[in-house]
Amino acid sequence: MADTKSIPGNPDHPGISAVIPLILLGGIILFFFIFYRLLPFLMGGEAREYVIINGLLAVFSSLLLIRALDPVLKRVWPSGYAVRLEDGGLLYSHPEKVDHRFDLTRPFNLTCWYFKMAGYTRYGRERQIKRGTYCVACQVQQDEERVVLYCFVPEAAAGERIRGPFLELDMGEIYDTGLAKRFQQWRMPGGRPELPSGLIVSDRGRYWLAERNRWSDGVELQPNDFSAVVEHILQFEPQPEG
Repeated sequence: MADTKSIPGNPDHPGISAVIPLILLGGIILFFFIFYRLLPFLMGGEAREYVIINGLLAVFSSLLLIRALDPVLKRVWPSGYAVRLEDGGLLYSHPEKVDHRFDLTRPFNLTCWYFKMAGYTRYGRERQIKRGTYCVACQVQQDEERVVLYCFVPEAAAGERIRGPFLELDMGEIYDTGLAKRFQQWRMPGGRPELPSGLIVSDRGRYWLAERNRWSDGVELQPNDFSAVVEHILQFEPQPEG
């Protein structure tokens, strides 16, 4: 029987991203005043003698606090996106839509791809990811419904995740990888590029269309969760619809 545990999606959602800097700032102020009182009491002298040390300790303590609170926040404040592995299927939950179940015993389309995040202009959440990391993704489509799942994997561990029917995409085919263009986009980020019509009608067209879907509808998972979902899907033989 499939594991029916719900797998949360988009753990680093906008709410988390907005509150973390506020907690960090509040922590720095709080710890600064704690150490402002504590250090003279423990070590003697005037409080002003420890201003620089207080600041460094406050920043360090706040970063430790964020590291401890981050997994707690993600657990108690989910994004509303989730995937549940079920016998013969996959249940996809969306915070603004009705849950949809993909019946994997019926024909469905599976598209799997990956690419290295280096040498092109990155947008949104990708800008927070270390350069050279791999994005590994898959799209399940059945009837009029689809779900696009992906994860970010360090280069050293990419080989463990990229197994089975994965195709590598070259971001240089859709992005201007020239240094001047990348610098301009770094200063004033624009939007995602349009897919050239030649790519859409090529033998890799469905992969590029799936990547475009990821930009708008993709749900990020933790690497281990992504692998579990892919292994579950691959138990069933994808049979193209139509």
